[in-house]
Amino acid sequence: MSRRWAKNSPLLRYVATLLSGSMQKSGNRIRVNVRLDKVADGSMLWSERYDRELVDIFELQDDVARSVVDALKVELGAHQKVRLVDVGTQNMQAYDAFLLGLHEYRKQSRQSFEQAIINFQRAAKLDPGFARAYWLLFWCFLQQRSEFGLPREEIKRKAEVALNTAKAAGFVPPIPWIQARRDLDLETRPDQRSLALEASEKIRQPDPEWLSYEYLLLGDCLCAAGLFHGARDYYEYYLDRSQNYLSETNYSRRHMNRWTLSHLGRFDKAIDLWTEWIDAQPDDPLAIGERALLYSRTGQYEKAEQDLAELSKVFPRNFAQFYHLYWRRELDAAKAYFNWLESRENLQPFYKYWGCFLLGDIEGGINYVDEHIRRGVHPAYLRLQVGRVLPQSILGEVNQHPRFQAILKQFGIDDTWRDELMVMANDLAEVTGIHVQLDQAY
Repeated sequence: MSRRWAKNSPLLRYVATLLSGSMQKSGNRIRVNVRLDKVADGSMLWSERYDRELVDIFELQDDVARSVVDALKVELGAHQKVRLVDVGTQNMQAYDAFLLGLHEYRKQSRQSFEQAIINFQRAAKLDPGFARAYWLLFWCFLQQRSEFGLPREEIKRKAEVALNTAKAAGFVPPIPWIQARRDLDLETRPDQRSLALEASEKIRQPDPEWLSYEYLLLGDCLCAAGLFHGARDYYEYYLDRSQNYLSETNYSRRHMNRWTLSHLGRFDKAIDLWTEWIDAQPDDPLAIGERALLYSRTGQYEKAEQDLAELSKVFPRNFAQFYHLYWRRELDAAKAYFNWLESRENLQPFYKYWGCFLLGDIEGGINYVDEHIRRGVHPAYLRLQVGRVLPQSILGEVNQHPRFQAILKQFGIDDTWRDELMVMANDLAEVTGIHVQLDQAY
């Protein structure tokens, strides 16, 4: 965690010390500077510099961890010789391939997923017991299906092999295995009522193997029903307690938590959270693009253009540029730009329905929503995506459109279910401390 990012992070209320550092690489050698600070007063507890060969990277990780433990005067007891840092492999080449795959995974484009798969497969080939590589392979395949429409049965077979191999290798997932299986077999995905009841039962009688996932599950149900304030409260509850806050598979969930803010009109707060994330992950182009969208929407055009310049280094032509033109009311240029984007086969459906809705083509936008549904998109993700970049006037038109209401009805989502879900969630308030109510228009 970088000290710059952490300074104003809400996570600091849960920690007493902060580990930060920097790294320089030259040839096959690496220099790492590490320091441990006390959060309460900013005083330094310990610092060290390490100069090593890259082949010693795992030994270096352990050395740093042991030095931190020593600085905190924590007793390891009989387990002193156990590795303190477990990245899932002892093979440096496999780990390097995994990190390259993770870098590509976070770009979330069709080409980047293809590259991520190549790197994760290479990592698994170099170390067949590298369970994390198989787990990320599984999610890459699912993204290829839902976002890019690759053949469902072929992708399902590949994803199932990756999932089963990860499980056989002893991987401990950040979500229950049953949830991963449901994401794989779309036909087995329960309806919204069944999911909400399942989450409610787990909240009342927690299952340690679920790792608090029940709060995320109920948050998804609230989100799918259009109760974004309640969804955000449950997402926050989960992220505050999850041991997997920084896990790769929670990557989109953390973003969904931020996206709810746009639905609630809390754009300044959303900008602050994206800035916090970018400070921690400066090479995350999607986060930079998300902030650019918000800067454009709130009239901070100069800041938007700075982010767009960075984004264009990775994605030379992108939706955020169209959005910027739209909010600057350069509508002819925006329409021409979107026409080019829409013609791209590899552009995710949500970019296409956003553009159609913004330019007044509601029917065309709903056609792309239908396409997203056929690919197996999660209903909570769909509900968030459809409206988070739209002005209230356009969003209201989409929400009231009979075809869009029919799409929601496929999942059992209507006003009656929304009201029933609020009652169900509020019956849990004695456990969660969360009260759910209808969102207020902004």
